[in-house]
Amino acid sequence: MSLSRNSEFLQIAFDSRPVLTAYAYSILRDWGLAQDIFQDAVISMNEKHAEIKADSPIKWLKSVIRNKAIDHIRKNERNKNRNEQLSILLEKKFDQFLSDDSIQQFQDKEKALQSCMAKLKPESRKVIVDFYKTKLPCEKIGLLYKKSTNAIRLILSRSRADLRYCVKKQIEDQP
Repeated sequence: MSLSRNSEFLQIAFDSRPVLTAYAYSILRDWGLAQDIFQDAVISMNEKHAEIKADSPIKWLKSVIRNKAIDHIRKNERNKNRNEQLSILLEKKFDQFLSDDSIQQFQDKEKALQSCMAKLKPESRKVIVDFYKTKLPCEKIGLLYKKSTNAIRLILSRSRADLRYCVKKQIEDQP
């Protein structure tokens, strides 16, 4: 029982990784540190899974992430001029965002986006990846594909519209 409970908690943690890492980032303002804090929190969850209430592994992880992030800030005396009101406001927003329904909606949208990306024309998919993942400007992408900058912008615009429509349609069609 304990091993399957631990496995279940770990699966929940890894399914919620993007959201929880973003929460850590909102406190730390550093993606690398946010990922480290998430990993530390999952290690803690693995070690202390018997103490966690079955209905609240995400809440438990969120509080561990928050505490570890604040400890890191205190130890390294970073962000001395942090705005405490902003931190409180961000925490309230993340409380709303970290509900089970919100996490499921995020995961559904992520799956829909992956599916819709696969449906794009190969050239459009490559342009999207070059622009968003590789962070190349339109001018460089145009040089790569021997197209004008405006043609690249048009491909991006149409691809975004296609993705927006496809994701919306897939989300609406879900049972």
